Amino acid sequence: MIEGASWRRFTADAQVFKEHGLLHGIVLLVSTTGGDISLYEGADVGSGRLIDTFEGLADVSWICMFPKPLYLRRGLCLDVGSNVTSVLIIYEHLPTPK
Repeated sequence: MIEGASWRRFTADAQVFKEHGLLHGIVLLVSTTGGDISLYEGADVGSGRLIDTFEGLADVSWICMFPKPLYLRRGLCLDVGSNVTSVLIIYEHLPTPK
């Protein structure tokens, strides 16, 4: 377990968290090989900065835990592509710096 981390399960596009936070990892489950998600730093896909796109294999839970969490100053937005069953985001809120 990662001290202070939270998690949320998604099946559709969403803003995971606003402002400052750490992205620890993702678990992706797709129904068809090539199903994908894209993660963006920011409030939405249009204004956010692409972190990367992740693809899965059919009916296999694909786990990606970062060796060091990614610091996201502007929040995290999730864009769910086709054939995605679910995605679990493991993250941590941080206090806003003063």
